Amino acid sequence: MTNRHLERTTEHVYNIEVDGDHVYRVGQGGLLVHNASEIIKGKDYGCGNKAGNGNLTGSSSKLRTNLGCGSTPFKSAAHHVLSSHLVNSTNVTSALLTAEKLGFDINGSFNGLCLPTLKDDADSSGLPLHSGGHSHEYYRCVRSLLIDLEDDYKSDLLNDCQLCDAIMGIIGKLKSALENHEIWLQNEDPNKGATWSCPT
Repeated sequence: MTNRHLERTTEHVYNIEVDGDHVYRVGQGGLLVHNASEIIKGKDYGCGNKAGNGNLTGSSSKLRTNLGCGSTPFKSAAHHVLSSHLVNSTNVTSALLTAEKLGFDINGSFNGLCLPTLKDDADSSGLPLHSGGHSHEYYRCVRSLLIDLEDDYKSDLLNDCQLCDAIMGIIGKLKSALENHEIWLQNEDPNKGATWSCPT
């Protein structure tokens, strides 16, 4: 098989014998399967265009350059939303190694935020504080989302074509939650919200 397309539809597919290329028997019970739509050829979902050349090795200096953190009005750090530390310490190798081959670059600007390193700058800018190691809650939140991604990928709920979009979706949710102070990196962040709310 060179391509697979999963489609969820409400069409009725009747269990009848039909001669042709679109009818197959699968599994031990010989379940009759009929492809209800034409085969869709593999599509480049722009993983390389969105993400870069494919890289899971984090580099703060590369991310900082890609984000343009040198132009912020405060002392800043380049924050990897999905860090190589989290990727490597979470059992998500199938999904992210495939994404890397498709062009996912952990140092791409889409995967980062320029954040203030001083409390006063975080307070005045309204941005999350990035002053060192991150909270255990943040790591748990990101790990949980990555594990769900890996489970979906291993269960064929996501195919290769959908993988980068799913990763971008996770990054987008985490960025939004950070910017809206629903989650935070440092417990001493002056902008942290009243309650922790990991996105789902």
